[in-house]
Amino acid sequence: MRLLLTFLIGSLLIVSCGSTPCGPAELNFRLVGFSNSETDTMIVHRLKKNSNEVISRVEYNPSNPVRFEHINDTSILVAYQSDLLMRSNFDYQIEFPVANRSFLITGINEMISYSKSRGLFSNTKEYCMNTISNCRVDGMLQSVLQFPNTIYLRK
Repeated sequence: MRLLLTFLIGSLLIVSCGSTPCGPAELNFRLVGFSNSETDTMIVHRLKKNSNEVISRVEYNPSNPVRFEHINDTSILVAYQSDLLMRSNFDYQIEFPVANRSFLITGINEMISYSKSRGLFSNTKEYCMNTISNCRVDGMLQSVLQFPNTIYLRK
């Protein structure tokens, strides 16, 4: 009887261990070679994947700011709205009118991950996030820094 009970409880614990999909990855970017004035205005177009169809357009400027920290020749986003981060189910066009430069970001390749459940009696919830391995910038394949899912956009 004791052996049967141990077997049943062990089976129940094994069956209850499953996996949960991780949260979607978000692609961030840093700029190389841009001046402060060139990053004051930025227009982001969210596009239907594999299409030029614009789904949304957001302009960031001094009245709707995005803040960059400029270190040497690199501008790092430090204050921004979460809708600026890019997801793999869309393509994006980012324009910098003052610099007369735009970037087309397509083919964001998200690696789907799963977290393991700890068992039937565990109330611990683990959060994980997918990663992005690469994307295309103006048609050229570019690797992504794994943490924090960042690409460099060069002027």
